Amino acid sequence: MRPIPRGNVLRRALAALALLSAAVLAGCGDEAPKFAEPRDIGDKVTDSDLETFFQVVDELPDKKLPEMPALFKRPPAWDEQRTLPVNELVREESDELEKLWNDEHLIRHLAKNRPLQKALKQRMSPAQFVGLIKTIGAALARNAVRPEQDLRLIVEQGKRRLAKLRAQTQRFNQLAPDEQHDVLTTAVWITRIDRARRLMQVPPENLALVKDHYDRLKAIFPQEFWANPFDSIADQIEELGMSFEEMKQTGLDSEIEWKESDAFRGTDLPDPDPREIPVATPAKGPVPSPPAG
Repeated sequence: MRPIPRGNVLRRALAALALLSAAVLAGCGDEAPKFAEPRDIGDKVTDSDLETFFQVVDELPDKKLPEMPALFKRPPAWDEQRTLPVNELVREESDELEKLWNDEHLIRHLAKNRPLQKALKQRMSPAQFVGLIKTIGAALARNAVRPEQDLRLIVEQGKRRLAKLRAQTQRFNQLAPDEQHDVLTTAVWITRIDRARRLMQVPPENLALVKDHYDRLKAIFPQEFWANPFDSIADQIEELGMSFEEMKQTGLDSEIEWKESDAFRGTDLPDPDPREIPVATPAKGPVPSPPAG
C-alpha cells in the first residue's frame, strides 16, 4: 500500500477539524445564519428564505427596505465635453452597471444602517440579506415585464444596435451635436441589454413566489423593482410608431417639390380687419313697449 505523504495527512486533519468546528458553531451558536450561502438572481428562494427576510424587514422603520443605491441605473447621459472615445464610454457604462449589482458595493452602503444591523443579528449576514434583495427584487421586476416584451429579442436587437458604438473610436466631444444625440439615443440599449440579461436569469420558482406574496413585497420594495423595467427607457416612436403613416401610393411629403412659377396668386382684396369696422350706434328715441299678450 502506497503511504500518504505527511503533508496531505496534515491538510486532511485540519480540514476535518474546520468542518467539526463549523458544525459545533452552527448547532450551538445563537448568531449562526439559517442558510450559509448568499442567494443570487438565478438561485431559487425558498419559503424559509422569504420568511426570514420578512422577519428582518418587520423590524425596520416603516417595515420597508432601507435606502440603498438604485440597481436599475438610468440610461447614459454623457456630458458633451467628455473626451473619451465612444467605444470606451460604452465599456465604462457597462462596468458601472455591473458595479451596481456587486454585493460588496451594497454591503458597504448598508453597513451604516444601525436598525438593519440590529435586525439582521441572529438571523442572517449582510451578504445574505443583500442576496435576497437582489434575487427577490429581480423576480418582482421580471413579473412586471409584459408578454410581448421578449427579453431574448431585446438582447439580440441591442447587440446589433451597439455594434457601431463599440467600434467607434472618435472622441465624444469631437462629435457634432446631432451626432452626440444619435450616440446617446443608441446607448440606451446598454441599459436595456443589462436589464434583460439579469431578468432572464430569474427562475420560474421565484416568479411564482413573488406572485403569491406580491402585495406584501410591493409594500417593502421601492418602485424601481415592481414597476415595468423597460417602460421608462422605451423609444416611444420606435415601439408605438408615428401617429400617422404616409402611403407610397399617395406620395410622401418629403417628395413634394414647390416652384414659385407654379404658385397660384389671388386677385381679390383681403377682408377688412374686424377691428377697423365701425360699430353701429343705436338710434335715439323712446324704447318701444313689448307687444301685449
